[in-house]
Amino acid sequence: MKDTTPIYFHSATYAHEHGELDQYRASHKANIACKEAIEQVIADNYRDNTGTFGSINGRTNFFFGVMWGTLGLFWVRLVLPIIKGVQKRFSNKSSKAFKAISWLLVVFILVDAVMTVLVLHREGQRTQGIPPATQIDVMLDDVFPDEWLQERFHNMTVSADVGKQEQDQAQ
Repeated sequence: MKDTTPIYFHSATYAHEHGELDQYRASHKANIACKEAIEQVIADNYRDNTGTFGSINGRTNFFFGVMWGTLGLFWVRLVLPIIKGVQKRFSNKSSKAFKAISWLLVVFILVDAVMTVLVLHREGQRTQGIPPATQIDVMLDDVFPDEWLQERFHNMTVSADVGKQEQDQAQ
């Protein structure tokens, strides 16, 4: 069942002063339920580090702390100075080079997003047994087979039943 409690954007003091304490409490209760649901999804789908050396409530451990700390140190001491040096060369944000690079990156992200949507849509069609209707579909089937997609999107499930539950509940 979907919770339709509206979000109350003001403080408890404001709610009390304006006679809206019930709305505040309902929103606060829904917020806590949402937080707990998110924590449960994370707990169900991510590794439990309980019992490992340096475990912090099972969420992380000494090894990951050292690895992320090393990665952060590497980033700050080695990579960031290189990026800042390159950035200094384009300090004039109105320069043609800065604008060209910015637009190239925007176009790249847009093409990447469109391709991802097309590839995942076609995977869903293959799951439903729909044959390729266009040359683009044939190319997507050849270049992005299901095995390749499962390696990259290993936590994602594509099946003919996806969305059926929501449709059944709506009827």
